[in-house]
Amino acid sequence: MDVLDQQKAVRKAATGRMCLLFGGGFLLFTAITSTLLYGINFLVIASKAAAGTKEYVEILEKTNMQVPFLRLVGILFVIMAVVEVFAGISSVRYSNRVDKATTMIRIALVLLVMEALMEVFLCFSKLMSLGMLFTAIGIPLFILWGAWGFRKLSKEDPKRVYAVDMKKRQQARRQAAAQPAAPKKSLRERAMMQADYTQDTSEEIQPEGEKEPQADAVQTSEGIQSDGEAKQEVHDAAEADKTKQGEE
Repeated sequence: MDVLDQQKAVRKAATGRMCLLFGGGFLLFTAITSTLLYGINFLVIASKAAAGTKEYVEILEKTNMQVPFLRLVGILFVIMAVVEVFAGISSVRYSNRVDKATTMIRIALVLLVMEALMEVFLCFSKLMSLGMLFTAIGIPLFILWGAWGFRKLSKEDPKRVYAVDMKKRQQARRQAAAQPAAPKKSLRERAMMQADYTQDTSEEIQPEGEKEPQADAVQTSEGIQSDGEAKQEVHDAAEADKTKQGEE
């Protein structure tokens, strides 16, 4: 397997794991906070109406529903909640298992069919709108997409078990934590390094036009110094001649 194939496999593994993990978690959340509560509410209304509570009896008369039908709807919602919890737990549990791709595809398909049938039944019963069908099948399709990616990955590499090898990742983290940290420099050393860096940078960025006058000034000073030395030598020679003539 070349580098490009390895990158594709890593991308498929990450995408499938994200789909199963996120889809399973969200499915658990909706099963407990929505589906199960719907079932409990329908069962409570049916039991109150069967007990002869006036306001609940009036609600059933206005909606033209019977107590057995409400009980049936409540039981269906509870069963649906149990299926969603099972599918959500399985999705989270196998979110890193490539070898369980076929199992997750079957669970996602069963969940998808049950959600579709439930929404169609509620739509014809005038308890839910048809638009809720697309919301209900969204999460199963998301889980099915992730599981299908795992299946492709398992066909490409039949020996692969995990989407992401967590043991290797944990081992790499332990090795990185075990390595001694670099010694921290004192405030004085950092200030000296900053000063040296600033000085070097200022010398490097100095314009050439500023360097040439300095060189010209050095050459001019050297020329003036050489002229002065020549005049001094002439003066010394003249003084020597005068001294020699006086002696004669």
